[in-house]
Amino acid sequence: MYYIVSFSGGKDSTAMLIKLIEEKKPIDEILFFDTGWEFPAIYSTVKKVEEYIKRPIVWLKSEKSFEWYMYQKPNKRGLGLGFPRFNIRWCTGLKKNTIKTYLKDKKPYINYLGLTKGEEYRAKRYADDKTILLPLIEWKMTEQDCLNYCKNKGFDFENLYSCMSSASCWCCPLQPMTSLRGLYKNFPNLWKKLLEMQSKTKSAFKVGHINNKKGKDRFPPIYVTDLDARFKKEIEEGTFDKKLGGY
Repeated sequence: MYYIVSFSGGKDSTAMLIKLIEEKKPIDEILFFDTGWEFPAIYSTVKKVEEYIKRPIVWLKSEKSFEWYMYQKPNKRGLGLGFPRFNIRWCTGLKKNTIKTYLKDKKPYINYLGLTKGEEYRAKRYADDKTILLPLIEWKMTEQDCLNYCKNKGFDFENLYSCMSSASCWCCPLQPMTSLRGLYKNFPNLWKKLLEMQSKTKSAFKVGHINNKKGKDRFPPIYVTDLDARFKKEIEEGTFDKKLGGY
C-alpha cells in the first residue's frame, strides 16, 4: 500500500502531517498542489515544514495555469470560465484531476486528508471510499486545535489566521465576507490584483444560491468593484473593523 498525504500548507494539513510523523504513521509521499493563487505565507510555510520534517514535499501544478482556465479556456459562451462559483467549482475539479492523474500509477494507495472534527458533514462523501483516511477527525482535533498545535510547533503562518478564517486561494469567491474584508485591509497588493482579475472577466465574483425552480440566482451578482465600494463606505461609516474575522 502506498500512503499519500494531501498537504495544503494551511493549519489543518500542517497539524495532520506533523502529528502523523510523530506517531510514526506510514507516509510514502507528501503532495502540495500549487494553484498559483496561494497566500505568500502558505508558500513560506510549505518550505518551512519541509525543513522541519526533513522530508521532501512534491509540488504539483496543472498542465495549464488557473489563469488560462479563467480567461482563455474555450467554452460555449466564448473564452474563459470566469470566477468559480458554488455550482461550478472548476478550480477544485482541476486540482482533483491533476492529483488523480499523478496517482494513477501508484495504486493501491491510501490518501490522508485534513478534515477536522466539526467537518463530519464533509467526511460523509468519503464514507465508502476505502482509499481515504481522516486522522484529524479520528484524533478529534478541531480547526482551533490544529492552529494551537501548529503554533506550539513554531508555525505561525505569518499571522495569516489573525485576519483570515481560512488560507485557501486568496482570490477565492467562496470565502466569507469577513475574510474578504481581511484581504482588503491586510493585503492591499492582493486586493489590487483581485480588481485586475475582475477587469479581465465579465463573470461576477459572487453570485447567489441557485433557485432551482426558476433557474436563476436568488440574489444579484456581486463584482469585486462592488465590494471595493462597499468596504470603502464601511470604513467611512466606522463599521468595517467590526465585521472583520479570523481565528
